[in-house]
Amino acid sequence: MLTSGGSIGLLLPFSVPLMVYSIVGHVDLEAANKAVVAPGLLVLLIFSAYAVYIGVKEKIPRKPFDIKEVGLALWEFKWELGIPTV
Repeated sequence: MLTSGGSIGLLLPFSVPLMVYSIVGHVDLEAANKAVVAPGLLVLLIFSAYAVYIGVKEKIPRKPFDIKEVGLALWEFKWELGIPTV
């Protein structure tokens, strides 16, 4: 799941590899970002459904939702938001 999930990020708008492809391939960045939305969401939904299916089938233990943990994760994420501008 970890290795497969990492490749999904390439299909999302404003990913660094997509920006590099746009620059090297002389492709309009706005058009490239629009082009990856539908396939990226489709792959993300299929991957999520598969992860839920395996989690239920294998009875993998789950953690309850914790809003404090979400806030800490979003705080750590703030540094990633500057990557597209760099």
